[in-house]
Amino acid sequence: MLTKLGLDNFKVFEKKQELNFGKKFTLIYGSNSSGKSSLFQAIQIIKETLNTPDSGFKYLGIQGEMNDFINKKDRSKEKKMKIFFEAEISFANSIRSFPVGMGYGFQNISRILDNYQNVIYPIKLGVEIIVKLEKDDTKLENISFKLKFDYDFLGKKKGILDSEADSVKKRIKERSNYIDTKEILILELEYLEKLQRKNVKKYFPHFRGKIDNSLIKNFSIYKTKNVIEDKLFWYDWWEFTRKFITESETEEKLLEKERYAEIRRIKKKISLLKKEKEKLFTIRDDEKIKNLEIEIKKIDRSLKEEGSYRDRNFQRSFPIEIIRILKQLKTFDKFRSFMIKDLKENLNFTSSYIDFSRNVGQMFDSGYAFRTLKAEGNTILEKISNSLRFGRLYGRQARLPLTNISRVPEIFLTMLNRQVFKNIYTVHSTESEFNDSYRLRQENYKSVGRDGKNTPYILIKDRKTLASVNKVLENAMNIKLSLSKGRLQGENHFIFKAKDSFSGEMNDTIKMKLAGKGFNSIIPYLTEIMMHENCMILLEEIENSLHPRIISPLIDSLLTITNKNKYVLETHSKHIILKLQQLVKNKKINKEDVAVNYIERGRDGSKINHIPLDDNGDFTVSWPEGGFFPEESKIILG
Repeated sequence: MLTKLGLDNFKVFEKKQELNFGKKFTLIYGSNSSGKSSLFQAIQIIKETLNTPDSGFKYLGIQGEMNDFINKKDRSKEKKMKIFFEAEISFANSIRSFPVGMGYGFQNISRILDNYQNVIYPIKLGVEIIVKLEKDDTKLENISFKLKFDYDFLGKKKGILDSEADSVKKRIKERSNYIDTKEILILELEYLEKLQRKNVKKYFPHFRGKIDNSLIKNFSIYKTKNVIEDKLFWYDWWEFTRKFITESETEEKLLEKERYAEIRRIKKKISLLKKEKEKLFTIRDDEKIKNLEIEIKKIDRSLKEEGSYRDRNFQRSFPIEIIRILKQLKTFDKFRSFMIKDLKENLNFTSSYIDFSRNVGQMFDSGYAFRTLKAEGNTILEKISNSLRFGRLYGRQARLPLTNISRVPEIFLTMLNRQVFKNIYTVHSTESEFNDSYRLRQENYKSVGRDGKNTPYILIKDRKTLASVNKVLENAMNIKLSLSKGRLQGENHFIFKAKDSFSGEMNDTIKMKLAGKGFNSIIPYLTEIMMHENCMILLEEIENSLHPRIISPLIDSLLTITNKNKYVLETHSKHIILKLQQLVKNKKINKEDVAVNYIERGRDGSKINHIPLDDNGDFTVSWPEGGFFPEESKIILG
């Protein structure tokens, strides 16, 4: 779930600003044109970009014209904007989401956590994106990937703790003084240039694939600007390389012994064949003598060959040049410095827009050529990873963090898309109104859509969602939806009507258009909420056309629903915050469940003010601009 969103030089946000998220409710207040909708647009940009990563940055609301999002006051020659976000990932589910063989998948990152005592999940993945505007186009100039987690640094053993388990909650409370937060920059990439036929060999010297201009025209080349420096991470690799060297020496001695035994065997066989040849001279069997001479030459030639399969396998498993470099790095600090410097200078990435899974380096440099004895890859880390595929230490590579470092961007972005952004839905339905009748459609809609137009077709097919919506409508408004089926021009039609709960008559219904705008407009919001589980629902101006009396039972209903959804409300309603303050005061929810953000616009752009609540539901800081909704006092006092 999304836990942080930051913007810099994005529309009205001239300077870096962050939105605070509550565990259940996030409220966004502010006057018109202050920047409330810009926050939703930023989330939508990320969602649409990750969902179709090979199409570049886009926002469907403006046909992908990203130049409209750069702050208009920015007079600098290079126009840039920054979007950064952080999201919670359920660790156990993440491991199951990807294959773990050969160190791929999220386990590639999870091995970092194995170095810490009792890691508490969910953990957080953070991504920071710097977008540069070039004429009417945008390009990803810089992207960084961070890992953030809590852990018990004095714990007696290593393990993963589920923060939702009661026993873990108790332990966290008891050992709060020993719980530390760690944030690690895993990788930061910087744009270099477009990939072209002429520079493929420059950046990927081991590239053996066919250079297809149509394939590479959308690829960009990125260099590694920064990489993880954490000592605990590199200590794992340090210990492994010492074993790697020792194993190499042991294997070499064993191989030498095998070679010596093989040479003795071959020489002995040649000697026996020569004696047999001498005997044949006495009986003058020329044909047999000729065959023996051919066999002797063939066997003798095997002594001069480069080596057997075992020799070649040894050279692949323990490349001489890598072992020589590792032996020179005699201390941990020298080893760590060398590896980090090597990655920064030599680790290159390619992407088609933001889709790093299309990585030329990964597809070809990371693949080991069976016909060559040279370890491939541009960095020592890649070469060691590739050589592990052939040696007896193969099984250990899955236990090393970032064995396949080229997969890191793909893992991050795919994980965030699957678990976070595909589960974010936006509804703004102030103009929603039901028609007289509907024909059944074949499409299975996953969302009501931003304007709520898919709502009737969802409710026609999903009677469970309809029942849930009706339950809330009845509790909040004493009115519910009635759905009936009829025939029109030989086809099935579905008709929605409003039924007053106070009426005892079965057929006492009215057309939706006569039921009132408030009743019509709230249904898409409720449908979106009821049809999802463990999702984040962005609700724009949910209070529109609703009487304040409806707000309290509506919020109560959202709390009693068991779908574990979280809500972000862009609103002008004071009654929503008053209701949530009441719930905190009455201990129905915790103060951490609510985050109040007030956007205040000034000459230097918009600023996001965070207004926390205390245990009694009171504001801990003053409301901006002179108090909580001061407009009322201004109007009353004239």
